[in-house]
Amino acid sequence: MKNASKQSAWLTIPTLVLLAHPLQAQVWPPQPEWHLGVEVGSTQLDVSEEDFRIYQSDTSFGVRAGWSVTSNVDLVAGYLDMGRFDTVLFEDEVDEDGDTRRVVGGFRTTSATAWTAHAELNYELFGFLHPSVGLGVARWRLDIPDGQHSDTQDTAPILRLAVGFELGGNTRLDISAQRIGRLDARSGGLTLRFDF
Repeated sequence: MKNASKQSAWLTIPTLVLLAHPLQAQVWPPQPEWHLGVEVGSTQLDVSEEDFRIYQSDTSFGVRAGWSVTSNVDLVAGYLDMGRFDTVLFEDEVDEDGDTRRVVGGFRTTSATAWTAHAELNYELFGFLHPSVGLGVARWRLDIPDGQHSDTQDTAPILRLAVGFELGGNTRLDISAQRIGRLDARSGGLTLRFDF
């Protein structure tokens, strides 16, 4: 009798594992999904350095690619062309008394771009709304056509807020606002997102 109960126990354990396997597959998070996005909007720059000043807005364009780690967390990388901006250049001028002062030394058109990477926390509300908040870093660059400042760049934090609306199928429209620190670039726009 003891041997029979031991044998039935050994048979029962594999049977329970096999029966539980379909249930276990449902408990795992969904398979990671990819998405691509194309965005258009407007960016305002407010940069004040010792040798130049930018305060202007222009049309911006960007592309994004993301990977859904879980149903609520995405890892996203992107490229943003923030536009072209009028830039005031300053230079030193020495007067007759030998005093140095800063004067306008010219005007240039500057291009601004940024590579971005951030983690995005998102939710689904009412089955069609997708609010999200993203936090990460941006590697920005100002290309000023002047020998002294031809390549001004830095890394800064980026904050992105968005609300997405399902358009049907695997397509979504996001309304977003983001800010790149240090550069003080504020962007807002629309992103057309395609899920794969």
